[in-house]
Amino acid sequence: MTIIGIPGQGDLDAMEDFVAATGTEDVLTIPDLTGEIWERFGVRQRSQYLFIDDDGTAELVRYGSPRGQNLREGIDRLIGG
Repeated sequence: MTIIGIPGQGDLDAMEDFVAATGTEDVLTIPDLTGEIWERFGVRQRSQYLFIDDDGTAELVRYGSPRGQNLREGIDRLIGG
């Protein structure tokens, strides 16, 4: 499984500051400066996250932090568990 952060709706300096402040430098981050990626998957706000299967279909959209039970449920659904 690959985790990719796709920040958007802000300027690049603010996105880089967020990554540094949260200690997530090791997570692949692709800034979405135009909003094209967010639009592709129907993301409307920063607190959403997706689980995307191999063919690019968004399997689950949640609000809030992707950790704990929410994260486990999303992974289980994605892998058919």
